[in-house]
Amino acid sequence: MVLAVAGCVKDDKTPPEKLTLEVATRNAQSSVVPGVETRNFKRENGWVDTKAANLYLVRYNYEMALTRDLPEAALELAKSYEQNQKGNQKNSGFMGINEWGNLFQLKINANSWINGQDNFAQRRDRLLSQCESCARYWNSDEGGKDAAELRRYAYIQAWSHLEGMGFTDGQKKGDGVPWNISPSFMKTENGWMEAK
Repeated sequence: MVLAVAGCVKDDKTPPEKLTLEVATRNAQSSVVPGVETRNFKRENGWVDTKAANLYLVRYNYEMALTRDLPEAALELAKSYEQNQKGNQKNSGFMGINEWGNLFQLKINANSWINGQDNFAQRRDRLLSQCESCARYWNSDEGGKDAAELRRYAYIQAWSHLEGMGFTDGQKKGDGVPWNISPSFMKTENGWMEAK
């Protein structure tokens, strides 16, 4: 009888799974980019934060997965970078200091990634040969030299971002890479809640 009653008592020393999974899933979305989705969340462990005894951390393992083959995922992300840059120009009517800064940073990031490789041209040609729409995007001269340069830098930035997320050139739609997240929670008078 004591065991049955003890089994019914709610353990409130740790945050409930429903809350922790909801928070982990929502927070993981902040790293999602076009062409990528999250999946397969699994609670690994939980522990009291060593820096703050009133906080409890819960670690989830999950995957970032491609919603398209890698070249197409890079194209989708590149188009969002390009639209963002064009939106900045359109809103101001001219390319102001912030927009030049964004474009300049895009170029710096892309060139830094290119210069860190010995075989970029061969790697680029191999990737673009797997995706006709990617090759068209890369080679398009629509809008003139500046627009073409923006497209290329946007594609390089997108490709390097996906690589930084753990994806490799040969990965296909549905392939995933492991990620993890450890949101923190605090117990209040009204129960457990995310600590921000």
